[in-house]
Amino acid sequence: MREWTTVEIRLLRDYAGLGRDSVATLLDRHPKAVETMAWRHGISLQRSDYDIDLKVTDIVESLLVHPALSEALAEAAE
Repeated sequence: MREWTTVEIRLLRDYAGLGRDSVATLLDRHPKAVETMAWRHGISLQRSDYDIDLKVTDIVESLLVHPALSEALAEAAE
């Protein structure tokens, strides 16, 4: 079992409005693990209808922390 980093928890909090499955993909975590960690930190994973303001620094940080995300974004762009 991989320990959660503070960066992952911050990203979980920042992007929780995307919903459990999207956050799980972003963090390369099992959806149930995302759900459990959100519950432990009092974070709602209910999808919201508003646009998420993605900051460039957050995206770059996510790509550095999770190389698989970088690959997924590259594939999606093709």
